[in-house]
Amino acid sequence: MKKTKRLAGKYEVKDKKALGSCIPTFHIDEPSYSPIDKLQLFDYPISTLAWIGDAVYELEIRMALAKQSEAPAGALNQRAIGMVSAKGQAELLGVLLEEDDPAQLSTGERGLLQRARNYHSKSISKGAEQADYRSATALEALIGAHILAGNTDRVAELIRCGLQDNA
Repeated sequence: MKKTKRLAGKYEVKDKKALGSCIPTFHIDEPSYSPIDKLQLFDYPISTLAWIGDAVYELEIRMALAKQSEAPAGALNQRAIGMVSAKGQAELLGVLLEEDDPAQLSTGERGLLQRARNYHSKSISKGAEQADYRSATALEALIGAHILAGNTDRVAELIRCGLQDNA
């Protein structure tokens, strides 16, 4: 394969045939946390919102655990596993949806959660109950939508609110 060269935030490959057609060309022209217009988020697929939300949620949990303890990574990972699993995420969503509404979810947030729970994923959960998997997808989609909209404070608030009662 021939060399890849980097040009001002853009990657270009000299010999695309060597890479095959499965690798798309992408451009990074603006910071990743630049917000997307909130109306555009209604058009985003649930799977995309959940994909982003999953990564953000796991990073937030890892950062919180790292700040709480100077334990080695293996020990921190063991603590994180239960929290980032489908069951752990479903439990957190359950806390957010309690009758006293600890997160003060808006009508739009509740609508997104409902849409995401009804989403039929083509992927199969690994060792998780289907109900937990759907609830986890809903939580991830909510977090993903807020991150893409630039609402990082709301993401932190949702996670903190759910974990306070779950701790």
